[in-house]
Amino acid sequence: MTNSLKNFFITPPTQIGINKVSSCGKHLVFEPALFPPERISEAFTNLQPLINKTKQSLKRFNESPLTEMKEITELTKMLGVIKPSVGLIQILHKKLIDPIQTRADTVPPGNFRTKLNSVASGSQLNAKYTPPTAEQMHRALDELDLFIKDNTTDIDPLVKAGLIYAQFLTIHPFYDGNGRVIRAFTNFFLCSHKVLLNPNLHLDKLFRSHNKEYCDRLMDYRFDQNGIEKWLKFFLTGLTCYPDNKITGDSEVLD
Repeated sequence: MTNSLKNFFITPPTQIGINKVSSCGKHLVFEPALFPPERISEAFTNLQPLINKTKQSLKRFNESPLTEMKEITELTKMLGVIKPSVGLIQILHKKLIDPIQTRADTVPPGNFRTKLNSVASGSQLNAKYTPPTAEQMHRALDELDLFIKDNTTDIDPLVKAGLIYAQFLTIHPFYDGNGRVIRAFTNFFLCSHKVLLNPNLHLDKLFRSHNKEYCDRLMDYRFDQNGIEKWLKFFLTGLTCYPDNKITGDSEVLD
């Protein structure tokens, strides 16, 4: 277990309180906690066959033609020019999120939130997840940035991408567009590590038809002691199935 990974996992949350929101809902609150390093290592070991399978599947996907989309165009321009970082995520948010469509009471695209906002999540429609406070958020983002930039770890890029994805949505630093921007960043990250040849992976399509499981696995990542492995298994399985068009969905937008 490398130092950057140990530091990164100081901030994932654990469930510290359940306050009734309604008769069938929970209020889930972010609180810094430490995931046992041995559990992280165990998850990586258990997932190695799936990681190998995902790599083989994405090799086939790399042969597919490039799709014309705003996200892909913007990402292609930045490949080889900008390195993956939290700063890049802010740039992507500013480029991809329409300020006209953002809530009137929020900050402009590219700026982090300044107050708490609850997030609908999980299998119950009225279940809410409360991300970290602004102070906790900035600390968590600093540690996430160090983890993104650290190239000395022996973590497979596919696993690292999955961890960054779930950790970012757990921090939830923007009022709107967190899901869209982290999916774009994941494309960029996998390209920067030569897993993808082009940022052509439509992750919104990948998760859309499994939205309930997608939300549940993210909640597992946050609150279940085995949640990291559950989330990574879901994430990697989705990447494995995507090139064969086994995942379809409707027009629902994930955030």
